[in-house]
Amino acid sequence: LQEVTETLNDTLTELNGTKAECRESKIVLQEKETKLNSTEQKLQEVTETLNDTLTELNGTKAEYRESKIVLQEKETKLNRTEQKLQEVTETLNDTLTELNGTKAEYRESKIVLQEKETKLNRTEQKQQEVTETLNDTFLEEARSLETVSRWDVLFTPPYLNKLFTRQLYNQLTNWVMMEDFIGVNVTVGLVEHFKQHHEEQNDHETCEED
Repeated sequence: LQEVTETLNDTLTELNGTKAECRESKIVLQEKETKLNSTEQKLQEVTETLNDTLTELNGTKAEYRESKIVLQEKETKLNRTEQKLQEVTETLNDTLTELNGTKAEYRESKIVLQEKETKLNRTEQKQQEVTETLNDTFLEEARSLETVSRWDVLFTPPYLNKLFTRQLYNQLTNWVMMEDFIGVNVTVGLVEHFKQHHEEQNDHETCEED
């Protein structure tokens, strides 16, 4: 009995220790379960966040692929535009070079033209002076020579190769038949015709002008 009692006491002591350990283990287990629940909740949140992130990532990848295609098209278009710009720039440079050359030629031509005009004006002035002198000389000779045919007057510059106008007709005296020729060009052939066919009837008339 003594032995049984000692064994029972030892068993009770061990049992109490076991119960204490069990209570501690239960507390630890509850803490673990609480922590596990918290961890699972966090895992759920992280999983949801991850899913949202993956969805967004897939959308971003799709947009990136589209943007890459658009970028390639833009680069292709940019290359063509740059090539055209290069061609246009070269053409513009050539045109500007040609324009500058043309401007230089124009300035030179303008200077030459001004010189020509100045020379022409001087020449025309001299010609006018010479013509006036010749006219005066021809008329003086025509008045001074009584034997000169009246038709020779028509060889002078105011008449020859000119249109015979009413004004020219009015400058002549006793030239009634010439009135029919107003508006006709006075050529050498016409004057020679008058001298050959109308000289006798006017043989005693002198060439006079008002």
